[in-house]
Formats: sequence, C-alpha cells, structure tokens
Amino acid sequence: ARAAVLAMARLLGLAAALAAAAVMARASPAMFFVSSTDGKDSNPGTSEAPFATLTRARDAVRGLRDQASGMLPAGGARVLIRAGDYANAPADSASPVLLLDPALDSGDSEASPVVWAAASPEQGRPRLLGGPVTTMSRLQPCGGEAPSPRPGSGGAAAALARAGWRLPAGALCLDLVAAMGGNRSAAAALVGPLGPGGLGQCSWQRGEVSWAGRPLTLARWPNTFQAAAPPAPVPDPRRGRRGAVSGAFPSTVTLFNWTHIEAVSSESSFRAEATRPLAWAAECGGEGGDCWLHGFWKYDWADSYVRLSSVAAAPGGGSLIATDKATPPVYGFEPKARFYGVSLLSELDAPGEYFIDRQSLRAFILPPEGAAPTDEVAVGAAAAIITTGAAAQGVRSHAAGAGASVAATRNFRDDALETARSRWEQLGEAAAARRAAAGAPVPLAFVAFQGLQLRYGFRGISVGGAQGVTVKDVDSAGMTHVGLAVEGTGNVVDGANVSLAGCAAAHVGGGVEATLQPGGNTAAGVVAVGYGRLTRTYTPGMSWGGVGNTYRTSSIGHAPHNAWLGGGNNNVFEANQASLLCFEVSDSGAWYSGRSWAHRNNTLRDNTIANVVTMEAPALGASSIQAVYNDDQLSANSFLDNDFVNVHAAMFIGGGRRHVVSGNSFRDAGLAVHIDDRGLTWQKSSCNPINGSLVAALDALHYQQPPWSTAYPLLANITQDHPCVPVYNLVVNNCFQNVTTFTDVSPEHQSQWMETYANNTSPCW
Repeated sequence: ARAAVLAMARLLGLAAALAAAAVMARASPAMFFVSSTDGKDSNPGTSEAPFATLTRARDAVRGLRDQASGMLPAGGARVLIRAGDYANAPADSASPVLLLDPALDSGDSEASPVVWAAASPEQGRPRLLGGPVTTMSRLQPCGGEAPSPRPGSGGAAAALARAGWRLPAGALCLDLVAAMGGNRSAAAALVGPLGPGGLGQCSWQRGEVSWAGRPLTLARWPNTFQAAAPPAPVPDPRRGRRGAVSGAFPSTVTLFNWTHIEAVSSESSFRAEATRPLAWAAECGGEGGDCWLHGFWKYDWADSYVRLSSVAAAPGGGSLIATDKATPPVYGFEPKARFYGVSLLSELDAPGEYFIDRQSLRAFILPPEGAAPTDEVAVGAAAAIITTGAAAQGVRSHAAGAGASVAATRNFRDDALETARSRWEQLGEAAAARRAAAGAPVPLAFVAFQGLQLRYGFRGISVGGAQGVTVKDVDSAGMTHVGLAVEGTGNVVDGANVSLAGCAAAHVGGGVEATLQPGGNTAAGVVAVGYGRLTRTYTPGMSWGGVGNTYRTSSIGHAPHNAWLGGGNNNVFEANQASLLCFEVSDSGAWYSGRSWAHRNNTLRDNTIANVVTMEAPALGASSIQAVYNDDQLSANSFLDNDFVNVHAAMFIGGGRRHVVSGNSFRDAGLAVHIDDRGLTWQKSSCNPINGSLVAALDALHYQQPPWSTAYPLLANITQDHPCVPVYNLVVNNCFQNVTTFTDVSPEHQSQWMETYANNTSPCW
C-alpha cells in the first residue's frame, strides 16, 4: 500500500510539473494599448488609459525586463494598436515611425515574443505614416500663376517664371516647409536628387507626393497611359491548385510612352528625334538643374537615370541633348534607345502629376481625375517606417533615404523614462550577451507585426539578420523603394499585401551558402502588384536568396520585369500565381536566376505563370522573354506540375545541366522548352574548367568536400563530366496545346547532350 501511495504521489508530482510547464508555455503576455486619437503618453498604457505613440509603448515594453536577467515576463509582451494614424512630428518625418533596437526590443523565444498588432482589425487598422499628411482642401490654388514669387532666384520654378511660363489651370501648391512643421532643413531633405543608380538600384532620394494613398507621377514627357490588362490566368482544371489569392490582379496596367535616340554624339550626348525637349532648355541648364532622363540606354533589360545638362536644336532637326558626365547611363548610349524626360516642371500637364521645386521647396500638383476636397495628400519622408537601429548613445540611426542623416531618437516625455534609459541599455547588452552565449543571433528576434497599414515612406518594413520575426496581414503601399524586407532565419511573411512599390515589392531570404545551413524562412499569401514604378528592371515582386526557404501561395504581377529574382540552394516555390510580367523588356524572365554552377536544387512546383508578353515594343532588338529563365549555366533545378499560359517562351535553360522539367502544361506559347549550348560558344571562357569564373566560385565553397560533396555528389566531378555541355536534362510527362514549337533542341542535340525527352503529349485535355 505504501509503495502504491508513493507511486501515486510521484505521478501526481509529475502531473503537477507538466501542468506547471503547460501554464508557463501559454502564459499570458503583458498588454499595452495605444490610441492616437485619445491616448496620452503619460497614461499607463491600459485599455482604459492607452498610450498615444508607438515609441512610448516600445519603451514600456523595455521597462518589463528583469534587471538581473534581461528577460521579459513569461508570455512576452503584446502592444495592441487601435485604429488611427501614427506618425512622427512633421519636422521628424524622416525618422522611422517605429525604431526597434535588437538588443532592447526582441522577444525571448517563440513562447515569449513581442507582438505589435492591430487591436481590432475589423473596426479599422492602424496606419503608420512615414510623412506629413494634409487634404486637398488645404492646398493653395495656384493655376495661372507664376511658379515662383522670386524669379530672380535659382531653380526650375524661377527660371520658368522669368521665361513667362505659368502654372496650368487647376494646379495646387503645397508648401513643404510648412508641411514639415516649419523646419526648412527637414523639407530640403525631402528633395534629394533622383540619382543615376546602377542596374536594379533604387536611386531616388526624393520624397514622393501621394494622393488618396496612391503615388502621383513626377511630371514627365511623354506621359503614361492606361491599357487593359490581359485576363488573369485560369489554372489547368486538372490540377486543383489552392492557396494563391484570387482576384489579386487589376483589370488595367500603366504603360509608358517613350521617345528615342536618333544618333549618339559622345559618351555623354546624343541627338533625339523629337523637338519637344527644346522646350526644357529654360529650366534644365547649368549645374543646378534638376531635369532627368530615364531610359533603356543600351539594352532593353537595363534602365537607369541620367541628369540632363543642356538641350539645343540639332542641325537638321531634332534635339541635341547633353547629359551630366557624373551620371553616366548603365552600359552607355545606343541609337534607337528609348527614354523619357522626368522632373520637368514645364511638363506638368496631366491629371495626377506633380513637381517639387528644390529651391523654393514647393510642390506643384495637378489633382488626379475624380479628386475630392477631403482626399488625403501626403509626402513620403521616412527612410523606413519600421526598422532596426543600434543600441546605446540614445539609440540613434543614420537614415540615408531622404538624403540626410537624421536622429532616430524621440524626446522622452517622462522624466522616469529618461532616468531608465541607461538601465534599458544595460539590459539590452545583457540580453544580447545571453543570446550570443546561447548561439542565437543578436539581431531582432521573436517579434511580430500584425494587421498594420504602412504608408508614405521609402521602405515599409526593413529588418536584416532577423530570427523568428513574423509579418502577418500587413498592407504596405506606395513605398518609394521596397515594400518590405526580412532577412535572417526562421522568419515568416504571411498574407502581406505589397502594392505600388517604386522598386522591389518584397525581399525574403536567409541561410548560409558556405555550410548550406537553411534559412527556414517562409513567404506565403503575399500579394505583390504594380511594383517597379521608378526603377523598372531587376526590382522583382519577390527578391529571394539563400538556402532552404519557401515561397508559396502568393500572387505576383503587373510589373515591367521579374516576379521572382535571386539565387540560392534548396528553395521551394509552390502554388503561386503570376500574371503580366516582363511587359516592358527583352531577354528577361518572370522567374529568373543564373550565372552559377553552385546555386541549385531549387524547385518550382504547382505554380501558374501567365501573360509573360510584351506590351511595349522593345527598341533595341526583338522581344525575348521567358516564364522561367535559368540563365548562364544555372543547373540542377526541378520544374514540376506547373502551368504556363500565354507566354512568349515558357522554359529557358541557358547552357545548364541536370534540370528536371516534368508534369507541366504549356498553353498558348510560342516555345515550350529552350535549351542551348552557350558554354561551347560565346560563354566558353567563364565555363572553362581550368580558370573559368563558374569553377572559381565552386572552389571558394570547397564543393568537393562536405557538406557540399554530400549534398550534391554529382557536382563534385563536374569539371570532368562534359563541362560546359548542357547534359542530362530531363523533359518528360509534359503536355502542350496551341504551342508553336515544343522544343528547339534538335534530335541530334538531344542525343549528343544525353538528354531525355519522353511522353510529352498534345493536347492537354
């Protein structure tokens, strides 16, 4: 009996311990509430008495940490943000709305995170605003007026005023100094140069004007126009795909009009066929001019900005255009290249255009069609709306987005908070040391952002080196650069809506190439549309990279270049849909990766990629765009059970080997499968097994030793196994209908390259 009693006691003790552990695992988080409409930062942050600002809530979370251990209470902390607008003071608009220090503001674990969430999304989502906001009714009518009250001063407005030019009827004016709280230096920081930029670089350092939540168009010639978009893809009915967001793609798309180079005069000048640029002479001359040209200068897959120095009548007709040698075009100028002029006050002539004069710090706006007096008008200023910064020294950050170094600290409104700052920094150092000792990364960890709206900034969310960060149901619209970017390990982006980004819509990646350690990041349910507004090429809907990440159930499209762009190993792309890609370019792909023998074992399965067609005719050669582009020897990827609809070419393999193309359907395509042997012809030098760049990159990874040799045993002898030959590609069990050519690989080459083609049938159903 005694033994039975002791056994029962031991069992009860074990049960109690398990129960206690379960309670700890589901411990309730500490709660803070924030309300921009009726909160005060002197409040305790309760539901009945909320804080007013996110910064105050952040500091309250810091105050929860145990002084000895630096740990948060069990369950972590949750900041519930009520519907309303959250922004910095106008003079501080260039600073992040929410600046998080990884050492101070991380959660401790998955069970003890820090969560920033909409309090009641069904009653309205909180908006984090990265710039000053007003309404149409508060703008000053200025149509018919001279653009500058001081025509003797510098700048485009003064130059045009001296020439007798007047603002068009219906124009409205916004005083940026007043919008920035009277801070002239803060206003000046908004109007940095557009910047030349390199291939795929976001070069704009100028805040954009937005109207009713949509970025306006910087005054330009020729103007843009709207066109009907091809219908969204209808998946192969046999496949039963699930997950991608239906109805994600708009019915129209914004297209560009262009003018062209007639002849190149020098490395910095050319003759244009149009005479319209002659009207720009008054505002564009001299070193202080702010007129720019944006074009595809050498190739129809590479765009960049150059500054216009002068324009004059060309002998025999047209315009002789000189550009600033300090802003050279990518790859140089080429006859027939297309371009347009931008940042031109004299071209303020279409609804929905604006111009910012850098000298007078005034914005001139032509309201879009259907504008109403209550419409919101804003200027984007924040380098990033949510981002991370360094600890200590007042938690300062140098943000280059608006062309200025700005302090990211906030004035503490409570003496107690000021006194506690040094303690928080000590706790942050303790927490960082603790995480480092545990082998975990010091950067931001176990933080979640849920149900937030982000508007009017250069970047929405920008977090690097993160661990266990979650971005869920976040709406990031109209960012000048990138909608959201999360890099690190074990992060999740779930259900984000990213629209109208000036450059890339989103970036998710991580993992270690040298060790093949997976990043374990997931991007799911992302809707990315209308991106690439400002930099047109190499700014994808989803920038990806690293090892062992998953990209799924997303809808990406309505963009001039890529849907997915990146490189890495062991990544999976599944159950996505993409529509209307590469419509402005040539020699590009909706999914693009290349120039590597190391990057491999990526899988695309169960995706629908449609409408990869040009809608603007290329100027420098024939159009050649692909749904999937394995460029320059990229090898050993798998493409399984995908659906390609209305594409110029579906599967492009540029010299690579050991790809698997199986179970796909190709419909309404010019070419289903292309494979070439460029490694034996024009790309022979980089493919050389002795000193080629492809082998050099492998050598740097010690590819003939573990973990590479065990992960990819067939790679270890690549320099002895028909190097530079596209061998062992497998093209089987696919179907095609209304396809001009299934493959351009001849039977002779199929045999020579030891490729397998089998059971590829038509029609599909």
